[in-house]
Amino acid sequence: MKDKEDSTTIDWIDKSTAAQPQENDMTNQATSNNLEPIHHAPTLASSSMKVSLSISVPTLRKKDKAATLAVQQDNEAAKDSGTYTKKLLSSAIHTTIKSLEGEIREYHKEKTSPWGELGEKLLPNPLLIDYKNTMKSYFKQFDVLKEQFRLSYPQEVERAKQHYVGLGKMFNAADYDDVETLMGKFKIRLDFHHQLRGSGTPRDSGHGDRN
Repeated sequence: MKDKEDSTTIDWIDKSTAAQPQENDMTNQATSNNLEPIHHAPTLASSSMKVSLSISVPTLRKKDKAATLAVQQDNEAAKDSGTYTKKLLSSAIHTTIKSLEGEIREYHKEKTSPWGELGEKLLPNPLLIDYKNTMKSYFKQFDVLKEQFRLSYPQEVERAKQHYVGLGKMFNAADYDDVETLMGKFKIRLDFHHQLRGSGTPRDSGHGDRN
């Protein structure tokens, strides 16, 4: 069953001008009194915004306890010597999604600067438009690939069952989620937060979500 799509991939509302009337009043007052206009130098808070990115793509790998025990026994190894992790599917589409995930993370890292301890980043305001447009394109690619994987998943599981991917006796149908459960693990979310002028406190201004 196809996931219900969020109609607003990236929703951004500009509230950065909320404090502007006060500044204009101060400037007008200074001018009327034949004083020099008050100019506010750009600050970190006024020239950038906080942005946080979250992406989740299942690895399609699972620890096999039976295989791990067999390897340990065959090699007379201790129980904590290692584990055996099996690859559940050999899917080209899943590989492409993982590659896209890496590309999105790299772009986000390149255009932003670290801020705080919660994974948020600072995005300079001059980069906002290009950043939003690029992310919208990435979101669309993510959705298309996700749908392609959803359609191919039953066939991929059947291939694994027929030992086409080399699992042999390690195939276990219980390792595989149903389509709905698995697709719920593919998520991408982008949140923007305006900075309060002169403060490090964020103000939520919209978000986009895909899951």
